[in-house]
Amino acid sequence: MAHLLWFFALVYLVEGLGQIGGLISQPLNYYLKQVQGWTPLQITAYLTLFNLPWIIKPLYGLVSDFIPLFGYRRKSYLLIASAAATCGFLLVSQLSMPDRLVFALMLTAYAMAISSTLCGAVLVENGQRLKESGTFVNQQWLWYNIAAMTAAIVGGQLVENLLPTAALHTAAALVSGWRLDRFGQLAAGPGLAELRAGQTWAVPGGDVVSSAPELARLTLNVAIVHHDAQAGGGRRLVYGGHTIGLALAQAVRSLPSLVTVAAWHGCDHLGPVHEGDTLRSTISVEQVDPLPGGGGLVHLRSQVRAQAPGGDDGLGWPAGAISPSGLGWPGGDAGRDRHEGSAPRDVLDWRYIAVIA
Repeated sequence: MAHLLWFFALVYLVEGLGQIGGLISQPLNYYLKQVQGWTPLQITAYLTLFNLPWIIKPLYGLVSDFIPLFGYRRKSYLLIASAAATCGFLLVSQLSMPDRLVFALMLTAYAMAISSTLCGAVLVENGQRLKESGTFVNQQWLWYNIAAMTAAIVGGQLVENLLPTAALHTAAALVSGWRLDRFGQLAAGPGLAELRAGQTWAVPGGDVVSSAPELARLTLNVAIVHHDAQAGGGRRLVYGGHTIGLALAQAVRSLPSLVTVAAWHGCDHLGPVHEGDTLRSTISVEQVDPLPGGGGLVHLRSQVRAQAPGGDDGLGWPAGAISPSGLGWPGGDAGRDRHEGSAPRDVLDWRYIAVIA
């Protein structure tokens, strides 16, 4: 059921942002008023045109129910509608005259209305089958309202900080959609098609933790153990976000088709990480959920181990070597043996959901 919850979250988030009353609403009204000089009555009449696709929503349901397309009653229509919405918003981002904008905006309105109808059918069918209709409806309205609030805030910022035409074009471009299929073609390494639940691999190479105090300062983390080695028991303690950032860097290095992290299942810090430690990751695939428009959500688990620097403080000196000065290791006390480095220890167990092209 988890993949359905994520599907409905993404669908209704996009619907809330992509409707004419979503992210583009304030920039569009602002543009028609300031640039075209329209009155409130003219603007209202213009926007009323885009209600028609929503009035005839039952028609889309009847067509998809009785006329399967390429063997599917939902999937094919949904893919076409998503592509149409993307094209429509891309057109809006290039046009300025209201008579030309109306075609592009009407295309997005029909596409969003069709997508809404089809996803509603998927919700009802699966809600009845799993007896989870209430859960799915809650998910629907939660993410739709999150999208509505986001659209209001972001749209307001566009109007506040950009010229009217630029605000309209920016809003259209923001909701035109991500081409995960195109990203996947350009990215090297394994894509969604090569990933399966149960796969596990070690990421080649490790990363030395450096610049820890600088990152702590940039993130306004004033905990003294991140800045003063004495307060940290002899070694500066690394900020937890630093460890997660390196784990993500190793995941992206291993999976170049990783676009972003959409959510976390959980993150446990199992032990301290100190400046100078070397971190290495093992990544496991726990679940793969393809998305209708290409790409998918992949549930990953990064397990990270840390190893303290050896006798050369991580500088790469061979075992048993003497420094050119003959005084022992660089920075060390003459005649004293330096530690050989600790055994690897578990420091992070991070379970998250990545968008993979």
